[in-house]
Amino acid sequence: MQKSPFTVEIINIGEELLIGKIVNTNASWLSRKIVEAGGKVNRITIIGDNVNQIASALMEAISRKPDMIITTGGLGPTYDDKTVFGIAKAIGRKVELNKEALKHIRETCRRKGVKLDDVRRKMAYMPSGSNIIENPVGLAPGIMVKYKGVTIIALPGVPEEMKAMFNESVLKRIQGGEYHEVELHIKNIYEADLAPIIEEVVRSNPQIYLKSHPRMENNVPYIILHLYSNKKSRDEILEICEKIKMKIMKLGGKIIKVVVGD
Repeated sequence: MQKSPFTVEIINIGEELLIGKIVNTNASWLSRKIVEAGGKVNRITIIGDNVNQIASALMEAISRKPDMIITTGGLGPTYDDKTVFGIAKAIGRKVELNKEALKHIRETCRRKGVKLDDVRRKMAYMPSGSNIIENPVGLAPGIMVKYKGVTIIALPGVPEEMKAMFNESVLKRIQGGEYHEVELHIKNIYEADLAPIIEEVVRSNPQIYLKSHPRMENNVPYIILHLYSNKKSRDEILEICEKIKMKIMKLGGKIIKVVVGD
């Protein structure tokens, strides 16, 4: 029996994302890492720095029962960092001083030679029952709390901090299966001519993802066809690719290269 994929929802928090000031690279980076680990990202949500919006987005995500929810942003010391309060409201917990978080912040302040003042101390407050995720790069620790069978992870929005914390503390918790992908680079065929092939292959193999990315190169159609699955073996994926290649060549398309993922 095929194991169900480990499902994740991502919630990116920050007004700067909604006004287009900052490009949401955190979402694409996290999605890629989760998929490579054999997990499946079911939804990505972007919301502002508002306690009610954060709580509402979390409650909706929890109702869909993913294995994990990852939030980014809103853990810092400024007035608009409200993720902690949004999580607490969503799961009905009090916000309290977390001794482990305070210890982490105190040690980081000492190491960096900065004062542990009330502003920095604010980052040690978390929903009751939370475990901390240590931040090896910055000051704000992350949060991990379980609620109704869902693991909620809160990470900082600063990409360098978020990536380090995810790689060191979160990635190992994603209990994914196999993940395999292949890219076919194709010339001399238009996407509209390729569409029936894609539809036929997906209908015959519902457990794969097949997506075409068209562009023009020197007035010649060029398509990157991306195929991936976390439910098929590497050999099965390559066998499907061979069938696709034969169909494309029959239509006059030319296979430029095949890129097989790890």
